[in-house]
Order: sequence, then structure tokens, then C-alpha cells
Amino acid sequence: MFAHLSNCRSAGSIVAAAFLLAVSVTFTGCTSYTPHSATTTGAVLSLSATSFNFNTVVIGKSASQTLHIANSGAAPLTLNSVTLNSSQFSLTGPSAPRTILPAQTVDYTLTFAPSVAGNATAAIQISSNASNSPAAVSLAGVAEKAFAALQVTPASISFGNQTVQATATQNVTLKNTGDINITISGVTATGAGFGYSNLTPGS
Repeated sequence: MFAHLSNCRSAGSIVAAAFLLAVSVTFTGCTSYTPHSATTTGAVLSLSATSFNFNTVVIGKSASQTLHIANSGAAPLTLNSVTLNSSQFSLTGPSAPRTILPAQTVDYTLTFAPSVAGNATAAIQISSNASNSPAAVSLAGVAEKAFAALQVTPASISFGNQTVQATATQNVTLKNTGDINITISGVTATGAGFGYSNLTPGS
């Protein structure tokens, strides 16, 4: 082993200032002792996560998450390629090849925009000059069919007794509880004396 020594004695004998030992020796009376420690000298690729779950996303909608790629080593990290082959997932961010200096990070946006109902999976492949290359990030999500649903509140209205030629009004609320837009194609009021306002076909 190698060590930096100063003012050290070994079992009653004077120790030389610099030497190489093949056996272990116990030193006493040292005023300083600094062993050499192992350090990381190369590039190390670190990921914020190795898997992303987008849960359930309705077809026609999208959900996004962010992947952070960092260099936790002591030398520049070169991203040779960051690839994703999928029709359901997409990847946007800095182009490759790209150099990431020590302690620096680059971000990529992952998007799940399904077009087919059901479970979806994919994987991002990352190639670099790091010792832990290649690296992979798995993606998962569930695509749900979109549907339209119209909720009318209240479902019935009673105007009670009204004087002839008088007008009474009450409000009805239409709410879209589905996943896609609803277009009102027509409105009809049946029964003598009843009508509507503030609702136009085509809305």
C-alpha cells in the first residue's frame, strides 16, 4: 500500500520517509495519515427513473412526464443515441449525439397519446460512453375508448299553476360527462305553451 506519513515510529524503529511495503505494519505516534481513496474517473449515466406508468389515458387525449438524464461521473458523458420506437408513446428533447458535463442534466419529455384501446408498453434505449451503457427505460399505459355522455339537470320540471298569458321560466343545465365534445344537433319543445331559449342547435 502507499500512504503519506510524517513523524511516524514503528515498534521502536525509525521509519523512512518513503517506502513500499508488501506486508501490513501498524504505525503509532503519527501526526498525519492520508490514505489514497478510490474515485470515479469516468462518465456515469444516471436516470431519474427506469420506468414510467401513465395509468389510464382516453384515446384522443395525452399525458406527459419528464425523464432526467444526468452525468454523475467525473468525465464528460456522451449520449450517442436516445431512441423510442412506438406509435403510442413519443419522446422529445435534445438531439443526440450530445455531451453532458459532470453534474449536468438534460431533460426529455415522454408523452402517451394513445390511438388504440388497451394496454400499451414501450422502451427507451439509451446508448452512451458510460460504463453502465446501454440503459433502458420502460413505459406503460392503458388507453381507454372515448365516449360522449350528456347529463340533464333536473330531469323534470313542474311549473305549477300559471295565469293565462303569463310566463314562468326555470333553468335546465346540460353537462358533458364524457371524454369528447358533444354537439347539440337539434332542440325540440313539445306540448302547447312550452318553449326554450338560450340554446342553439349546433352548439
